This record gives sequence, structure tokens and C-alpha cells, in this order.
Amino acid sequence: MEEHSAKLSASEKKLKANLFDAVAALAAIVEISDPYTAGHQRRVAQLAVAIGKELQLSQQQIEGINLAGIVHDRHSAYQNKNQVFKFPMKII
Repeated sequence: MEEHSAKLSASEKKLKANLFDAVAALAAIVEISDPYTAGHQRRVAQLAVAIGKELQLSQQQIEGINLAGIVHDRHSAYQNKNQVFKFPMKII
């Protein structure tokens, strides 16, 4: 029974690592498509994790919050796909 439990735990760890890698890849795609906001998703995730820790949420909840923070802007990759340039100021 212990061996089965150990295998199950190892499998769960691998699955979590794969999920995190997939989410990180998705975030990288968004950042490549919009370099003006690069790093925003990571900063949101870090802030959300810090708040979760302050609220003494469980480790599982904090992991979920981290993933949600990383992908919260995934629509940005498709939002302005026909826009050639992004300017932070008004163009005359």
C-alpha cells in the first residue's frame, strides 16, 4: 500500500510540474505577442501569491492562485492581433 501511495504522490508531482510548464509556455506566448506588457502576468502572480500567504491560504490554494495570475491576461495574445504597433502615447 505504501509503494502505491508513493507512486501516486510522485505521479501527482510530475503532473503539477507539467501543468506549470504548460501555463508558463502560454504566458510566454502572450508576452511575445505583446512585449509592451512583458512581465505583467508574472508580477500579478507574485502579488497574488503574497496576498494568499498573508491570508494564510493552503499551499494548494496558493498554487492555484499563482497559475491563475500567470494566465489572467491570456486573451491579450488575440485581442489586437491586427494591430501593427502599440504606442504608450497619442500618435498625431
